[in-house]
Amino acid sequence: MEHMSISELKAKALSRASDDSRVGALSAALGDRADQCLLVGGCVRDMALGLPPVELDVLVLGNALDLVDSLGFDCLERHERFLTATCDFDWGRVDFASARRETYEHPGALPEVEPAPLEEDLLRRDFTVNALTMPLGSREPGDWPAAELGWADLDAKLLRVLHDRSFVDDPTRLWRMARYAARCGLTPEPETLGLAQAAVDGKFLEGVSPSRLGTELLRTIDASEPAAAIASAALHGLLSSVGGSGLGIPQLADMADRWADLDQSRVRVAAIWWQAGPVSAARAELIADLGLGAELTDLARQASDPSGFLNGLEAATRPSEIVQACSDWAPEVAALASTASVGDRASLWLGELRFVKSPVSGRELMAAGIPEGPLVGVGVSAGLDYFLDNEHASQADVLEAATSAARDAGWQK
Repeated sequence: MEHMSISELKAKALSRASDDSRVGALSAALGDRADQCLLVGGCVRDMALGLPPVELDVLVLGNALDLVDSLGFDCLERHERFLTATCDFDWGRVDFASARRETYEHPGALPEVEPAPLEEDLLRRDFTVNALTMPLGSREPGDWPAAELGWADLDAKLLRVLHDRSFVDDPTRLWRMARYAARCGLTPEPETLGLAQAAVDGKFLEGVSPSRLGTELLRTIDASEPAAAIASAALHGLLSSVGGSGLGIPQLADMADRWADLDQSRVRVAAIWWQAGPVSAARAELIADLGLGAELTDLARQASDPSGFLNGLEAATRPSEIVQACSDWAPEVAALASTASVGDRASLWLGELRFVKSPVSGRELMAAGIPEGPLVGVGVSAGLDYFLDNEHASQADVLEAATSAARDAGWQK
């Protein structure tokens, strides 16, 4: 592992900051108020690692809300309770926060906040490598306030909590630990790992609202290294907190290779909840309350209880029956089913059958005397089934099967 001195890490951060047009634009927007402001947290960490910062976080030595108001910044969100604001600029968004202390009524509760000196603000943060600052009013790698061991831990690529109650106060830090490990190549040091395991075993995440868990999960799914971040969350036992099982996680790399045409973010979502048995009512309710949006929630439900899908594929013997068994299920669920006992049928549908179209059109059926309306759909579907199950069928054979099915349906009506 390459080791760098603290001055070298700061120089690297400064170089990355100088190359980032957002930092220059932010300093210009702050003007002479830049002396009150420091870049803080993940953006400093990432720049010191030579990574482009995902977002810019500004720590204000004073009242952040007063500062953004006095400068006329466009605030998208204001949180008086937390002394924070999110402002929108032409070049992106910036989070401004007052230096503050936090207290927690119980594990998983939102914090109570009050102004505090910079040193206390740094100590309330999640990990030492996120308690680093870069003064915006200076471009010299001088005395940058930071938590003890912050720069040394960054050099050693270690994640270390700042106090023993870190995961108790805010259990969502467990999810952040998983993301930082994946994105930045950081490893929890032994004591932090022990505290994390104790928090998981103590089920502290159960005290966090489903909506907050859903937010952390979406950030993990959308991380720059999502497959690694999800795998890290599974490794640390976090998936059960969102109703997941993680049984599909080992297949993620294989899914990307085998089914490259699928939306891999949706495959990752399905993998989180994939399991072979039915989901409990409580788990189904939790999935619904995560706030993932209608599409991802439906995908999570399917993946968490694919028994109907697997049973349908088990009973399917003809290609048309395989297509029927798959018709109401997401392709991402079928991708995970391709690793199960019915994998050959799921793979056949994913690789071939889902792309097959009926060679008989509705226009041809109407030309053969089928009246416009629902019977045309019946005929097109029947024609596809016949075509799928009869490899050497002629166009005339398929049309005959389609028209016969439509007429029989009309007669039955």
